[in-house]
Amino acid sequence: MNKRVDWQSAQKYELAEAFNYMNNNNNFKKLLKQVNTGEINVSKGYYDNLIISEFFSNDLNEWKKFLNHIHKKTVLEIGPCLISVVSTWDIAQKRIVIEPLLNEIKKYQNNIFHMDGFPNTVGYSLPAEKLIEELVGKIDGAILIRNCLDHTPYWPFILSNISDYLISGGYLLLWNDLLHP
Repeated sequence: MNKRVDWQSAQKYELAEAFNYMNNNNNFKKLLKQVNTGEINVSKGYYDNLIISEFFSNDLNEWKKFLNHIHKKTVLEIGPCLISVVSTWDIAQKRIVIEPLLNEIKKYQNNIFHMDGFPNTVGYSLPAEKLIEELVGKIDGAILIRNCLDHTPYWPFILSNISDYLISGGYLLLWNDLLHP
């Protein structure tokens, strides 16, 4: 029997998996500390190999062009779950995160680890499917969305919102599984 999972049940599942990952992955605590100390900020020359691979074809020159583009601009990350990549993009003027579980994740991380994975970001603990009016036409740097669209049946609304948020000339970094059974 193929029972369709509703959005609230999916969010409960995602939160349980997030807690499990944070508690059982030895590298998580190290990464959380690196994000909070600024050790892996892009201004210090750090780059994430996965980001370079997925979005820049392993071309560091393209990565550097991207960094020049987002310098002193506004960037947005949709659905980061545990740790925001854009929190390390410290050259951006403003870093924004949309994550439906943001409040629960931050509360848990601060209680257990005494820090969270979203330093120096403005956060919206909302489904990305919901249009956030104050973001319309405000993202001039980039929008990063990794492996998020396949976690909701309402993904067309996320894409529509992205088109409302991102201004002409901004980068869209979109990576996703096609199917998340």
